[in-house]
Amino acid sequence: MDTNQVIPHHKLYDSAEKIAEAAKNRHWKDYLTNAYGVPEDLSGLTVLDVGSNCGSLTFEFEARGAKVTAGDMYDPVHNPIHVGGRFLKAKELLKSKVEFLVLNILFLPNTGLPVYDIVFCSDVLHHTMSPLIAVANICGHAKKLVFISIDYHPGSDLPVMFYSPGNRGDFLYPTRQCLINMMADHGCKNIQVVSEDTAPDPFKLVRIKAEKI
Repeated sequence: MDTNQVIPHHKLYDSAEKIAEAAKNRHWKDYLTNAYGVPEDLSGLTVLDVGSNCGSLTFEFEARGAKVTAGDMYDPVHNPIHVGGRFLKAKELLKSKVEFLVLNILFLPNTGLPVYDIVFCSDVLHHTMSPLIAVANICGHAKKLVFISIDYHPGSDLPVMFYSPGNRGDFLYPTRQCLINMMADHGCKNIQVVSEDTAPDPFKLVRIKAEKI
């Protein structure tokens, strides 16, 4: 499967109707399986999708039998036409049972959320002021599997980060090895790079799967 053909998933749908139609057609089924290594049967498992955006991948987790909680910083009440609003409208169209929460990945321990079987976080870390805290919180809320994807600067694979100066929304980009090291230090094992693609220059997109210890 050429994963470049379906990236970026969170930018493809400008309406709730398109999101719902893709979910009904299982548009992201092969993508989650091949690009991330997500099991096809998630019956009885709980999933937290951190940084869910418009929900294009969230509803595929539900289609696999999981009980899903999705979270993003976009408040659908105050931003009804933004991604949060489109998410809730798509949820209504799909008659989905996914729970949507407004949350900040850096403050997960303060939310009172439980530990989930699976925590999924796609392309979020560089939007945070502290990717290390974000990774610690992601891993701390998972008890079986962790999936994280990031854009990273391929100029160095040392355990460092790339800082994006003058950008109000994109801050620190961990390298691939940096992310692997952070996940290992926060309770992950059998960490593997499932897939990697080119991203807008000079970055690459890497998707990593790990088990919790």
